[in-house]
Amino acid sequence: LAAVHDAVVELAATRQRRSIEEAAFDNIWRGM
Repeated sequence: LAAVHDAVVELAATRQRRSIEEAAFDNIWRGM
């Protein structure tokens, strides 16, 4: 059960980091 929890937390962190990177990329594009 702990392994499943860790996998879910890792997936959520990856998804959150990707959305942050996409937002930063959009901001860079708009700034140009």
